[in-house]
Formats: sequence, structure tokens, C-alpha cells
Amino acid sequence: SDTLMLADQTPFAKDHAFGYSTAFLPAWVEERSGGRWRASDVATLDLGLIRAGGPDAVAERLQQASGGQPIVVNAASYGDLAVVALGVLWAEAAGKRFIYRTAADFVRLRSGLPRRPLLTAAEIIGDTSATGGLVVVGSYVPGSSAQLERLLALPGIAAVELPVARLLHDNAEMISRTVGEEIEAALQHGQTVVLYTSRALATGATAAESLQIGRLVSQSLIGALGQISTRPRFIIAKGGITSHDVAQRALGAQQARALGQLLPGVPVWRLEQGPNLRFPDVPYVVFPGNVGGPESLAEAVRILSG
Repeated sequence: SDTLMLADQTPFAKDHAFGYSTAFLPAWVEERSGGRWRASDVATLDLGLIRAGGPDAVAERLQQASGGQPIVVNAASYGDLAVVALGVLWAEAAGKRFIYRTAADFVRLRSGLPRRPLLTAAEIIGDTSATGGLVVVGSYVPGSSAQLERLLALPGIAAVELPVARLLHDNAEMISRTVGEEIEAALQHGQTVVLYTSRALATGATAAESLQIGRLVSQSLIGALGQISTRPRFIIAKGGITSHDVAQRALGAQQARALGQLLPGVPVWRLEQGPNLRFPDVPYVVFPGNVGGPESLAEAVRILSG
């Protein structure tokens, strides 16, 4: 949108398992590490150092870090990230090693990959004989729910809900199997299927209990997808954890190749490798929960459906 919001004011900060109370990243590190790292222990690459000092200053600062010390990178543009990426390369050439937790923008710059336009449907869809796609929506933040609502309003969509409340009190395995059979029947009829978790959020009394509920929901989604034998035209997974679980646990992928982006911030993968890899040639779209406007998910389905 046209406005900025502090991270600790977003729905993600209120998550019962992964929530946080601060938008200041050094303090976030202290909070999420349970005090293993104090905010004062965290190294920071600030905009002044990046823009005034350039790659030399970045590399020098990185050389001072050691022992697994967390490092916060501040960047407000691709230019900032390019300076950091070059400084990182110089620090690594001098013997330093880093583990990254980043967004995709840094990966492109760190790898030296050029910009490329958004992928077209013709570039993504190889086999057009399969007419129905599969969309899995696990993310429950308000933005994802708004996108789901617009998607379900499209004509010809088969909506299949995974009832989370019932999973907690009834036979989850049987519910999962029934949901999977419903998906398979719709795919056989050439429909695009949207499998989504019920929107009412179920939480536990503690973070551990909330995590356990999340695991049950994920396991049930995977179980439902395990019932599918009909090849979809495409697969879209909405939500970060959902995208990972569907790719690895439901489709058996051990490696993926990023082909480009369908929409800004929405990468398309080709799943590769894995002894139990299913549907290896089907385009796999990773749609993060916090990406896109209300119409974006429906737009992705329209593009891929031709």
C-alpha cells in the first residue's frame, strides 16, 4: 500500500507460535532467541555505513563478526543490497562464512543474476492437456483470506475446505482422506480446485500447543494431497510454511529450481530430485502469505488457467 506499518503491528506479530513484540531487529533477536543473544550483541550494517562506506566498509564490518553472531542488514533499495552483496563476497573471499536468512531479492544480487521480466503463461505451462489446477491455501492472515475470497468468486472453481475444528475433535485421518477424495474427483472433471483451511483460527493455551495444532493441520493437508493421482495443470501453495510442506512432504521434492516470477514476489519453481517425487513437470508456484493485493491470487489462477 501507500503507507508503512511497523512489523510488530502486523498480524504476523500476533501469531500464537511465532509472534513478537518489537520491530527493532536486534531486540527481536534477543526476544526470539530467549536471551541467548542480547540486542547489544547483534551487529548492524546501517544505511550510513552502506551508503557512505560502500563495499569496503561492509566487508570490514563483516570481518569483525565471529562465533555465529547475528548480523542485521538495513537496506531500502536494490542499490543498498548490491553494496552489501559485494561486501559479503569480499569478506567470504577473505575466509568468512555466513548463513543467510533473507528475502529473494538478496539471493538474486548475491548470485549475480540479471533482472528478467515476469514469466508468461506460455513459459510456465508446458503440458496444456491437464485443464484443472490445484491451489492450496494454508495462510490465515487477513490478506490471504481476502485473496481467497476473491479466488473463490471465480467461475468454475471447486472449493474444498479442510475443517480445522473438526480435525481437533474427530478422526483427523478420515477427514483428510475424504477431503482428498473430493479434490481428486474435481480434478478428474477438469476443475481448478482450491483446498483451504477453515478461516477461524484455532490456537492452544501455549505456544507449544499452538504449534502442535499447526502440525496437525499441516499433516492433514499433506494427507489429503496424498490421495491425488490426477496430474494438475499447475500447483499454487499460499503461505510460507504451506509452500514448504506441500513441496517436500506432499510432492516429495528434495530440490527445486526457481524459474522466475509469475507476479512480483511470487516465484515459480520446477521441483527436482527425490525418490518419491510426484508431478515433477507441474509448475509449482510459491505464494507467500504477505505478498500481493486482494486480487493477486485470483490473477495468478487466471494467468495459469489460460
